[in-house]
Amino acid sequence: MSRVIYSDEIKEMIRKENRKKICKKWYEKNREAQVEKQRVWNKANAEHKREYSKQYYIDHRDEIREKKRKKRLELKLNKV
Repeated sequence: MSRVIYSDEIKEMIRKENRKKICKKWYEKNREAQVEKQRVWNKANAEHKREYSKQYYIDHRDEIREKKRKKRLELKLNKV
């Protein structure tokens, strides 16, 4: 069996690709765990979540309305 000898540039490219794959897998795994933790917390603290959501809406009402208005306007413009 012959062994392939790679240049330093190719070795670095292979390392970077492997690092990206590992990071992506790690991120996906931890994201699933984080979503599950958030779901459990929301269920356990439903009253707190409701109060927080209500207060957030009160504090950011104008911003939320402006975003919705812009989105509707963009949809209308895209249809024409």
